[in-house]
Amino acid sequence: MMTTSSPGLRGWILQRFSALYLGIYIVSLVVYCFSFSDLTYETWHALFNFTWMRVATLITLIMIAVHAWLGLKIIATDYIKKTCLRILFLGVVNILLLSYVVWGFAILWG
Repeated sequence: MMTTSSPGLRGWILQRFSALYLGIYIVSLVVYCFSFSDLTYETWHALFNFTWMRVATLITLIMIAVHAWLGLKIIATDYIKKTCLRILFLGVVNILLLSYVVWGFAILWG
């Protein structure tokens, strides 16, 4: 019997969900771009003035960070054998991903 309490299964599901969300977001932006013959700054500004678009973009930034964290964690556990180096590497990854999300938040809502 399979349960979702396993950390590996939970990470696998979260990575698939984040990939699905990112795919939907990217396809939506591509459709939006092709629906305008003249895409200008005003068009982009009007799109990102909607609160739902800012929220969707913020969720996208969080999903990118989650997706990257899960992938890099797996790579680190597979290829970085020394525990101290792996902890250092994952700590740097955490700081960078968190700073990217905070920076994106500041850009979207600033």
